[in-house]
Amino acid sequence: PKYLKEKPMKLPNYSLRMSNLAAAVIRPQIKTLDERIQKYNKRYQTLVEKLESQVGDHLFIPQLTPGVTRMVHDSIQFNL
Repeated sequence: PKYLKEKPMKLPNYSLRMSNLAAAVIRPQIKTLDERIQKYNKRYQTLVEKLESQVGDHLFIPQLTPGVTRMVHDSIQFNL
């Protein structure tokens, strides 16, 4: 609360409530989170290297997201 007191009118409202079913499905996956992050990031880096080597002159892939302390690349963003 003290960190967000000046932000209510600037940030969208995201409801973080989770149903019992969603919690039951996600809970076992928490144990494999670090492993999945490594797999996502390795797959992402391989894709970035291939794209940059093939069409790097025509596209830009941002390398860092400001304010993020641990990158998890589960999708790719690029600009043409």
